[in-house]
Amino acid sequence: MKRNPSLTRRVGRTVKSYRRHLGLSQEALGDRARLTGKYIGEIERGQKSMTLEAFAAVAAALGTAMHVLLAGMSANGGRRNA
Repeated sequence: MKRNPSLTRRVGRTVKSYRRHLGLSQEALGDRARLTGKYIGEIERGQKSMTLEAFAAVAAALGTAMHVLLAGMSANGGRRNA
């Protein structure tokens, strides 16, 4: 399956929005999700797509569920209302 850059960027914006809302650095989110801060940055910039396992780990690290991140992504273009 071909990568969808638009979807990848939207997922990244959503992750970044939730991370910032929690006041976490990329490194701190990476530590919580057992990923690297560099990888979190690449996700947020839309440079990397996540596996379902990584997406689940990031959602858990953000204290939410995968479906909540997806719903937030479609509802507001990846921006979390503070």
